[in-house]
Amino acid sequence: SAAKAAANPTTPAAAAKTQASWMKRWPRRRVCWDENSIIQTKLEPSFKRCLSRGEQSVHAFLRKNPFLVSVAVGGMGHNYSHSSPDFRLGDDYVCDFINLSCMSGWWFVVLIELKSPTSPLYLKSGTESKPLRTAKRQITDWRLWVERDPKRFREAVGKLATKIDAPPAWGNKHKNAEAEILDTRLEFNYDFQIVIGRREKLSLVDQQNRLADFPQ
Repeated sequence: SAAKAAANPTTPAAAAKTQASWMKRWPRRRVCWDENSIIQTKLEPSFKRCLSRGEQSVHAFLRKNPFLVSVAVGGMGHNYSHSSPDFRLGDDYVCDFINLSCMSGWWFVVLIELKSPTSPLYLKSGTESKPLRTAKRQITDWRLWVERDPKRFREAVGKLATKIDAPPAWGNKHKNAEAEILDTRLEFNYDFQIVIGRREKLSLVDQQNRLADFPQ
């Protein structure tokens, strides 16, 4: 019956009702992909100018338009995707950006290191450039930090979601996203990305080296 469905949060009817209620509370929490595409097109000329000015110019532009990072990274979730600059790993490291996304029942985090769009990935000899080596060391340090203290990492990520409703899922006992992120019974995955150089500047050998270093 309808009364039983309302009392049981794991039924399809109850889940649909939760979904509808949740969407009403999230009308402007995230920009839909179609809107992102439109805005991305309008911002494209300005962003291309930034790419020719170097790393600091790109950083400043993306801080003003962080959703572009979400579009580029994509995340792994359809319920929510949001990017923020200057994410801190304790007092030890500062990540240029973090992307937080979710689907029903699990969350996904991407920590991003930005390097100059004018930096080469490889030297003519085929060896890695200094900016790429530096970025890879940074990523290694972040990974070790996260693996050393996963609870603290979850807590830091959870602070980004203190005012966000948890996505609807059958059997979900959390109303707040922060509480869901801190629940170790739920799926919580993370990855690291380096953004450096320009694809159009890569030679065929550079492309082969990049695929070997960073397999898809």
